[in-house]
Amino acid sequence: MTNKKHFLRLFGLLIATIVGTVAVHDLLPRENQRLENVLKRVASLNDQLDFGTEFITSDTKNSTKVIFADVFGEIKKPTYKGFIATLDDSVGSDAILVLEPYVPLSDEEMEILADKYVEAIPEFNTVELDQDVELEGESYEQNVLPEPATQAVAPAKTVRVAVLDSGIDKDHAVFAHTSLQSGWNTVDENSDLSDDIGHGTHIAGIISLNSSNVEIVPYKVVGKNGGRLSDVLKALQRAMDDKVEVVNMSFGFSKGSAALQDVLDDLDKEGVTFIAAAGNKNSSAPFYPAHYDDVIAVAATDVYGNKLPKSNFGDWVDVAAYGNNIYSAAPGQKYQRMSGTSQATAMVTAKFVDYLQKNSNGAEAFQERLAGFLDLYSKPIEKGSLKGMSFISSL
Repeated sequence: MTNKKHFLRLFGLLIATIVGTVAVHDLLPRENQRLENVLKRVASLNDQLDFGTEFITSDTKNSTKVIFADVFGEIKKPTYKGFIATLDDSVGSDAILVLEPYVPLSDEEMEILADKYVEAIPEFNTVELDQDVELEGESYEQNVLPEPATQAVAPAKTVRVAVLDSGIDKDHAVFAHTSLQSGWNTVDENSDLSDDIGHGTHIAGIISLNSSNVEIVPYKVVGKNGGRLSDVLKALQRAMDDKVEVVNMSFGFSKGSAALQDVLDDLDKEGVTFIAAAGNKNSSAPFYPAHYDDVIAVAATDVYGNKLPKSNFGDWVDVAAYGNNIYSAAPGQKYQRMSGTSQATAMVTAKFVDYLQKNSNGAEAFQERLAGFLDLYSKPIEKGSLKGMSFISSL
């Protein structure tokens, strides 16, 4: 009898173990099934509305990418501006979907279709318009004679800086002593970083000329036909993978973005510092991503700290910097002077590189990094519309 009880007890334990094991292994497939179900409904609605979907994710779950590929397969790249959708926590993934039409639509039509996606996919946390990128630098003088590049003796620490802009002329002489990394073109989804606007080369040139031992990782988010918020999101995702320490964003958007905020939050947790243009609209209205709390917002001044006429301002701006007639590179071994909060932002980025080389504070919270930086390098503006603001006068 005892042996029989012992056998039954062992048999029961074996069955419980098998059932428990099946339950554990079933857990992940159920999560995957929720995501797959959402994506299938998106794909079905896409077919009805003639939309395509691109995929951006800031998580590390390969299964998310596999499920996306299984549902959507090979699709032609959409051409026209659409929406950006974030998924809520119930899906088990922080993936971001870019929903783009194959035909041009008016703003009114876009609003109607956005409502259709919201109604059909309740797992969408937010659905927002894919905004156009606004570069914040203006050309003043082109083809000026080159000035000698004065670079300090390289300190021991190398700082990796992501420059999200219009590309870069990687063969320009101004980068002879700068380490240029491969980067990526998110507009065309290839490795061609050629700068057909000139803005990105000028911004990267400012950082190169005014800092040492810096690694610049260029991401082309704007081309001759413009760029979109979704291109910026894809570049930030790659910057996360490329382990950058600083991100220069000499551009912006007039409206905030939940998707952009989410990606910035993820990078901020890794200790990445964002430096962004406050905008050239002579306004105190918010300009994004500079307006976000975890981004250093930069206004532009002349050498004396007077606000440039077009520079934005307001209590949300963190620092002002010299941004008037800034000398730097132009594509094709040329040089030019440009003004704006774009240029001031690059000047602050160069200074922040120096700060990181002298201070091991990468693990500190953003506000601690910002306070330490301003304490060391800035002084208050004493008069004018920016009175009291922290000011970086020169490098």
